[in-house]
Amino acid sequence: MSFLGLCYSKLFDNTFPKELPLEPTPPKPRETIDQQFIAYHTANPLVLSVIYARVCNGIREGKTYFSMRDMIGELRNDGINVNNNFTRPYTDLLIEQHPNLDQYFHRRARAKGRMKRVYVS
Repeated sequence: MSFLGLCYSKLFDNTFPKELPLEPTPPKPRETIDQQFIAYHTANPLVLSVIYARVCNGIREGKTYFSMRDMIGELRNDGINVNNNFTRPYTDLLIEQHPNLDQYFHRRARAKGRMKRVYVS
């Protein structure tokens, strides 16, 4: 070892404390969209009532189709924070509670083998 290397090693060896070896921490499991929706809907049950009221008003005005994504955007403009990921769960829940509204919403078919969603109201 050169003189300069010896000086650096003596200067910097004890300057910083030795780090503990890093142990891998397992990643926290992420909540599914359904779990997030259930938590949100439990905390904010009136959002579905507002959506239902807007659909009823739209039917009275003669509308034949509703977009849940647009309705959630309108709610957000009114100051109600709703995640865009909740469009499908809100559509499913609204149609489950009011089957006569099925004709007003277009929904994609689910993949085969997918579990049926169960919502707690």
